[in-house]
Amino acid sequence: MAQTVDNSLEQRIADLESAVRALTAGAALAGTAVGASAAGAVTLTGIASTLGSVPWDVGQGPSVDLYVQGGRLKVDMAASFEVYGNKTSLYVGYQILGGIPRAVDPSNPGVDLLAAAPVVRAPDYEKAASLQDDGVGMNQLGAFGTFDLVTGLAVGWYRVRLAYALAYGGTSGAPYGIATYRRLTVTRY
Repeated sequence: MAQTVDNSLEQRIADLESAVRALTAGAALAGTAVGASAAGAVTLTGIASTLGSVPWDVGQGPSVDLYVQGGRLKVDMAASFEVYGNKTSLYVGYQILGGIPRAVDPSNPGVDLLAAAPVVRAPDYEKAASLQDDGVGMNQLGAFGTFDLVTGLAVGWYRVRLAYALAYGGTSGAPYGIATYRRLTVTRY
């Protein structure tokens, strides 16, 4: 059954109040920057003696939610890396969901609307921090960070979350990449 739009004065007032709450909440999110971190490990493992990859994993976090008015975000990300395997590369990038007017359903506050929001920016290998094992000797260790400036966003709520991927060449042991001490900061402009 199709739903009809409620254009009553009461509904319009409720919609305006909801918009003001969203703007107020957006302004109250730690000024202009929001950050999150996760010390635990994300491990991606490939298949021994093959060429291949593990596609972007966007479910391991951390993530932040924020209201964007100015259309621009600076995304800063960092992690400690461990990589093993001939020409194995671990990537840490980000994904952005959103551009929606509300982060939660006002009639059902337990419903996270950002979880089902469209992908605005997919993870990108060229904008990710990465470490590659040269395949000579022991595993490679490092800690890296990078940033990206995202423009052209519509006014609305967004979720930015870290993403992880692995690419590898043939190696006798199972190639792997581990990201720990993962950090994300998103700044609104």
